[in-house]
Amino acid sequence: MLPRLRGQFAAVAALAELVCLMDNKKNTVRISHDRLAQRLGCSTNTARRAIDRLVSEGVILRERNNYSSNVYTVQFERN
Repeated sequence: MLPRLRGQFAAVAALAELVCLMDNKKNTVRISHDRLAQRLGCSTNTARRAIDRLVSEGVILRERNNYSSNVYTVQFERN
C-alpha cells in the first residue's frame, strides 16, 4: 500500500497514527480530524486531505457520523 502513497507524507503519517491507535480486533479507530491534526502536528485541513487521500487510494474505509468522530477501518493487503 505504501508505493501508492509515495510523496504523500501527511497521508503516510496519518496512516501510521491510525494504525497505532486502532482496535486490533476490528482494525478500526474513531478519531476527529481536529484530534488527528493535533497528534500529527499539522492543520485540520492537512489532516482532512490526508484522510481523503487514504480513502481515495482504498487504504482505509471511512464510516461517516454526523454526531461524533468518523470511524476509519485500515485495509491491510492480503497475500
